[in-house]
Amino acid sequence: MSFLSHVSIRIGNLEKGKTWVCIFDQLLMKFTATFSGIHWKIILHETPKVSELEVIFSGAQCGLVAGIIVSKLNGMKFGDRELKAAMVGSETPETPVIGKRKIDPRSVVQADLERLRREVLAKRSAVEAKRKIREAQEELKELRMKKEILLEEQKAREEIEVLKKQKNRERLIIEVKLKAEAEVRRLAEALERKKMEKEEKDYIKRLKEKEAELAELKRLAEDMKAENEALDAKLDKRELDWSPSATDRWTPWETAKLVSFRIDGDYIKGKLVVNTEESVQFRMGQMPTDRGSIRFAFWAQIKGRTGRYYAKRPFCEDRCLDLSAFTDDLRMSLIAIDLSKSFNSRATGKKITFVEPTIVKLNRGDKDYYMSLEPRIDGAWEKFTNNTTGESAKQKTSVTAFCHFTWAFTKKRLMVCDLQGVKDDSRNQYTLTDPALHSEPLATEQSPEANVGDLDNLETNTGNITLGLTLTTEAG
Repeated sequence: MSFLSHVSIRIGNLEKGKTWVCIFDQLLMKFTATFSGIHWKIILHETPKVSELEVIFSGAQCGLVAGIIVSKLNGMKFGDRELKAAMVGSETPETPVIGKRKIDPRSVVQADLERLRREVLAKRSAVEAKRKIREAQEELKELRMKKEILLEEQKAREEIEVLKKQKNRERLIIEVKLKAEAEVRRLAEALERKKMEKEEKDYIKRLKEKEAELAELKRLAEDMKAENEALDAKLDKRELDWSPSATDRWTPWETAKLVSFRIDGDYIKGKLVVNTEESVQFRMGQMPTDRGSIRFAFWAQIKGRTGRYYAKRPFCEDRCLDLSAFTDDLRMSLIAIDLSKSFNSRATGKKITFVEPTIVKLNRGDKDYYMSLEPRIDGAWEKFTNNTTGESAKQKTSVTAFCHFTWAFTKKRLMVCDLQGVKDDSRNQYTLTDPALHSEPLATEQSPEANVGDLDNLETNTGNITLGLTLTTEAG
C-alpha cells in the first residue's frame, strides 16, 4: 500500500503552441479509469523553446498511479518529439508504524528508485561494454589485416633483395609491386563493402523503428476510435416525454439545489463566490443524449418550469464529486457574459448573448454530486470560431468582432474564443454557450493555466479586424 498523499511528475520535450493541458487531461482520465479517488492538477511551464507539464496527483494510491503513468508516458512519441517523464516529488500525510519501528515511505521509494537507478546503470554499463568489445574486435581484425600486409610487404622486400642478386631481379621487382598493388586494391574494396553493409544495416534498423512508430500511432488511433464508438453507444437520442408524470427513461424526481456564481473582483485574479441558491425538484434522462470531447449531455427538467435543459457531466463520473471540476468553465462563461454586455452597449450589429450556466447540487448518500445546467438553445447550431486559429467562417461578423473587442477592451489580457451556438435573426442576436479563453493564468483551483493561449499572436488569429469598422458596419 502507498502512503503518499501527493506525488508530482514532470513531462518535458513538448512542442510549444499546443493545448497540452486539455490533451493530457484526457490521457490521464484514460490512464486512471481503473482507479478511484485519484485527483490531479496540471501546471503548464513555458520556456523559449519547449513546454513542460507538471502533474500533481493526490489520493490513497497516487504513488502507484504516478509510477504507472510515468512508465507509459516516458518515450511516447508526439509527432517527431519523444516525451520525457519523471517523478519529481512526493508528500506523505504521516509516517506509518510497523511493529516497533517507524517506516518512512519516502525512504522506501527512494531506496526503490536507487535500486532501479543502479540496475539501469548496470544495464547501460553492460551495453557499453559489449559495444567496446565489438569495437575492439573490429580494431583487432584491422590490426591483423595490417600485420598481414606488413608481413607480405616484408616478404616482398626480402624476395626483391634476393632477386636483385639475380639476373632477372628487375622483372621480379615489377611483379612483386604489381602483386602488392593488387592486394591493396583488394583490401580497399573489401573494406568499402563492409562499410556499405554496415550503412545498409543501419538504414534497415531505422526503417524498422519508423515502422514500429507508425504501427503504434495506428494502434492509438484505433484505440481512440474504439473509445469514441463506445461513448457513442451510450447515447440515447430518442425524444423523451416531457410531461411531469412521465417516467419512461427518466430518473426519479429528486430535491436539488440550483447554485449560481459570480466573480468577486478582477476577472483573472478574483475568486468564484456563490451568488444565489435555490431548492428545486429535478430529474434527468437516464442515458446521455449527446456528448462533446470531454463531457456527456443529458436532457434535464425542473418541475414547475416549461423550459428544457441540458445537464452536463465529465466522462469520468467520479469528477462530479468535486466542484472544482466545473469552476474553470463557470469562470470563462461569467467573463464572457460580462464582456458581452460591454460589447452590446457599443456595437450596432447583432448583439452577443451567452446562456448563463448554473450548478446542480444533488445528494448521493453522504456525498455532494455536481453537474452543470444550462437551458437548451433552439435553432441551427453553428461553430463560429475555434480556440486556435481564430474564425472558422470567411465573413467578418459580430462574433469575430466580439473576439477582437474582448482582447482590446481588456488591454490584451484575455480573449474570448471557441464561440458556438445559434444565430437568431428574429431577435437580432447570437445566442452562444461554452466559450473558452486565451488569457493570463486564471485563479482556478483545478487548472491554474487552463485555456491559456499565445497572447502575442491573438491579433493575427482574429484576422487583424479593424475594431471601429467592424462594430459600425457589420449587419449580421
